[in-house]
Amino acid sequence: MITRTIHRIMNGKNNIAIGFLTMGFFMAYGFLLIYLRDFAPGKEEWINNYSIGAHFESRLAHVHGNLFAFLNILIGYLLLRFNSSLKHVKVIS
Repeated sequence: MITRTIHRIMNGKNNIAIGFLTMGFFMAYGFLLIYLRDFAPGKEEWINNYSIGAHFESRLAHVHGNLFAFLNILIGYLLLRFNSSLKHVKVIS
């Protein structure tokens, strides 16, 4: 019984931890994109190609990565909050 409760709690905490790690990675990626756009040598070429091609896709990857990280944190919080009333915590996690 106690080990089952511990595993149920860890599922939510694992989601939160992975969410924050993922968010940190994609935020660092965002800072890299800002550096390449504003400060790196050859920034004029980067700015000219900013809304098309790989630059646009990399910005989308940055935004979607942070969105998925936020959702993971939110799901982890909800798993911790409603742990006792959920039956399939492991599946949700």
